[in-house]
Amino acid sequence: DNAETSSFSFSADKPDCYFRYRIDNGYWIETRHNSVTVNLRQGRHTFRVAAVDMAGNIDLSPAVYMWDVGEKLDTVPPRTYILSGPADKTKMTNKTYATFVVRSNEDNVRYNYRLDDGPIQTTSDTSIILNGLTTGYHKFEVSAVDSSDNVDSSPEIYAWTIDTELPNTIITIGPSLNSDSYTATFNFTGIDETSTTFIYHVQLDDGDWHTHRGYHYNIPITSPHTVSVTPGPHTLRIKAEDMAGNIDPTPAEYTWNTLEKIIIPDTIFLETPPSAGSTTAYFKFASTKSASS
Repeated sequence: DNAETSSFSFSADKPDCYFRYRIDNGYWIETRHNSVTVNLRQGRHTFRVAAVDMAGNIDLSPAVYMWDVGEKLDTVPPRTYILSGPADKTKMTNKTYATFVVRSNEDNVRYNYRLDDGPIQTTSDTSIILNGLTTGYHKFEVSAVDSSDNVDSSPEIYAWTIDTELPNTIITIGPSLNSDSYTATFNFTGIDETSTTFIYHVQLDDGDWHTHRGYHYNIPITSPHTVSVTPGPHTLRIKAEDMAGNIDPTPAEYTWNTLEKIIIPDTIFLETPPSAGSTTAYFKFASTKSASS
């Protein structure tokens, strides 16, 4: 018997009897019914029952039944969860290996898993590592199996793409090669067979590479992008990074010269003599450009 609830029916060879029964070494219990249901824990058990007639005579050789109560049959399949996988946010990576962390709502489970349409493999580890993967689309399936061999009938599925191709970067618009503007605006784009969204790394002259605009570190650099410069030669370099983490190894480069602005002075009168009545003339004048300009 593998149930925790056990039922018994019994009878006597004389009419109008009642019964006394006990479980294992427990107390004798009287009942006017000819059946009883008991709830018992796992293990070996003994049920004894004796009839008692209306005169109080007791059966001195009770009927005895011995049986085993086994574990309650488990028919509920476990649930499976993938807690993490490669490139959780973008589902794209340039890594040719993958690590999955899996869990179940039950303890003492094992996991059946497979990659793409490959063979099913089994492990009891909650960290599953796959090596030597090829580029392209992949699908990982995993199902928990509990100690009663119940299998999760709805496997957890994780899909991602491995991309190892390096993107290219081109600058489509830049300032004049000899510009008199102290700002320069560039249009640019990344080229890749897999990605359509890019992170752009920008370097002006020999400065640091940046992926965000100035002090606004939460605003990524996008096209068009404007930089401030001083007079003299300058070089701007841009390299695209695709969603798999591949970075253009040969940044696009644009060189130009910023001319110093020539300010032509203008002269203005501050004071002039009266139009008539004097034999001397006094003038006061100034320039719109200071001596330091």
